[in-house]
Amino acid sequence: MKIQIKSKKIILAFGTIIFILMIVIAIQFFTVSHKHDKQITRLFTEIENYNSQNLVLEDDIRLINSSSNEIRRLLSLSENKLSLSASDNAIEISQESDDNLQFYNAVDYILIHSDKTRMEIDFYNLINSDDIQAFLSARNLGPAKTGPSSYKLTKSSNIYFTLRIDEPKDPAITIKSIMDHEETLLLSEINRNISLMFTFIDNEFSVVDLHYEKYNHLKKQFVKLAADRSLNNYLTFEKLKISDLKEENTNYYYIISNKDLTFSIKASLDKLSLQFLIADRKFTEYSEFYSALREILEDSDKRTDEIRLVDLSKLKVESILADEAFKAYLTQNNITVKRTPREDNDYFYYDITDKDNILTGSFAVQKIIGDIYLMDSEDIMISSLKYLGYHDKADESLRMDIPENLPLIVDKYSNNNSTTFVVVGSHENNADTIILVHADGNTDKMTLIAIPRDLYYQERKINDYYRSYGGDKFIEILSDITGLSIAGYIAVDMYAFIDLINILGGIDIYLESDLIDPTYTVRDNGEWSTLYYKKGTHHLNGIESLRIVRSRHTSSDFGRTSRQQLVIQGIKDKMTGLDITDLGTVLKLFQTMKNYLDTNISAMEMLGLFMKYKDTEVNRKQGLSTFNVLYNTYTNIYKLKDKSKQYEDNFYRGYWILLPRKDDWNVIKWYIRSLIEDNQV
Repeated sequence: MKIQIKSKKIILAFGTIIFILMIVIAIQFFTVSHKHDKQITRLFTEIENYNSQNLVLEDDIRLINSSSNEIRRLLSLSENKLSLSASDNAIEISQESDDNLQFYNAVDYILIHSDKTRMEIDFYNLINSDDIQAFLSARNLGPAKTGPSSYKLTKSSNIYFTLRIDEPKDPAITIKSIMDHEETLLLSEINRNISLMFTFIDNEFSVVDLHYEKYNHLKKQFVKLAADRSLNNYLTFEKLKISDLKEENTNYYYIISNKDLTFSIKASLDKLSLQFLIADRKFTEYSEFYSALREILEDSDKRTDEIRLVDLSKLKVESILADEAFKAYLTQNNITVKRTPREDNDYFYYDITDKDNILTGSFAVQKIIGDIYLMDSEDIMISSLKYLGYHDKADESLRMDIPENLPLIVDKYSNNNSTTFVVVGSHENNADTIILVHADGNTDKMTLIAIPRDLYYQERKINDYYRSYGGDKFIEILSDITGLSIAGYIAVDMYAFIDLINILGGIDIYLESDLIDPTYTVRDNGEWSTLYYKKGTHHLNGIESLRIVRSRHTSSDFGRTSRQQLVIQGIKDKMTGLDITDLGTVLKLFQTMKNYLDTNISAMEMLGLFMKYKDTEVNRKQGLSTFNVLYNTYTNIYKLKDKSKQYEDNFYRGYWILLPRKDDWNVIKWYIRSLIEDNQV
């Protein structure tokens, strides 16, 4: 009794909760409905207002039309009719929608699907019919389903025929033999006369049988390859191995390879063509195939990656020793390097001897990993070649003395009759070359000062400011570093540089010493070689001038400073020599500059600067370098508190940078001002 009372209470409570929820939902529904009605009312009101405005607009247009035509009549012109609404130009608009099309497509699809399913069932029933099964069994052919619409017929695991059915509306069966002969028969025809199908199979069966007889004979020969004693002796000697027989599609094949699989040859027998295959070569006779395989193996590079790496390093050393430019560099320094190496268990050594034929060191190729090292006279490692960074050749004793108490330079240098701007040689938006140009009308001198792109200022190299922030920010940074008031910048893309000099007909420069740059390979007359220009006068075209400007000369950024200034002077001299008869050249020159220059100086300003300073003497100065006010280091060493850690084996030094000596940026400002004022420093 208590249980019934308790159950009634639970039912009553549950019913009450349901009733309350229904009331809440009803209230929300009426609230939403009321809001919806208000929105509809507001929308209709807006439409009414819009229509009223349109009517007013049409009245205004009629008034304008009437006034306009009144004036046109007074001027004896024809009347002009203004269109008032879309109804005046009966435009019929048809809106397309593919919402309903989906249903039509669905009907088409279900019809096709139904036909396809019925076709596949009919195909299955045909292949498994008593007549077909008896026919296939008599010829030892076994059917195997390869898909809902396809079968294969095999004998002794060899495929003889494939059968495929398609075209659900009017099903047709395509029977294809392994010989690529085929026939297509309508399913309806086969159902009426099944012998049509039997006739094609019988005609092809003997052909396929003969094909497989030949194939089995070739396969027996091919399988013996792995057991051939002569071949196995050769493979053992060369540290090669032959795989087990493998099968892929219609081919059987072997893989012959070395231990680390860096060398491998695939030899196969094709079941369809009855040919032996090696790479792109094909053979019908086993003896020819076997001879070719031995020939290919003997002529192939079977070295492991380790051996190949070592040999490549040896070849690299021997090729640089044969390079004419490098040989000239060795001669300059009275050094000889033996081209035939000596060796021990660990290295191949290419010995370096001095003018007295005394061993001073060697280039050593490590026998396991192939790295190249520089050794001393006792075969003790000095450094790996890949870690030899940029090194300044200047001896510490030759560096410029800097006064102890330099004046603090705060103001930006300028005078009323001078202009300072920056010339940037760029490539892919990178500032490769940076030259300050200070033209002074009072002294009639134009001072060129090279600024190394690796100068490290406020946690980044200065050329990064140009790439990341553009020219205006770049000259702002340079102004802070140099203490000069810089008016603008001219950035010349390397390709514009080539065009510009070619338009001028080339330039003439004089090299005071041989230029040999082992880091710069060039291609002339179809042959690659090291950049090499002898001491003396050279007439350079655009590409040759670019080589001179970009060359770093034994990885130094400073050897090229004077050459860059030489090229700039060569361009200036050529342009100064232009006269009124060269207007076509001048036009081409400015067109090229317009297409390629990145500058904040207008064309008229550039022309004005050229005309003002074209006869000014070019005063080429040594740029900022470790010969004067800079020192070099690496970023991680520069930031390292405990400097002793830089000598640990796994310490990464970072990238190469330049900084002012004593880390005093005032030193740079003092030095540049001294160059401009032509003080002896």
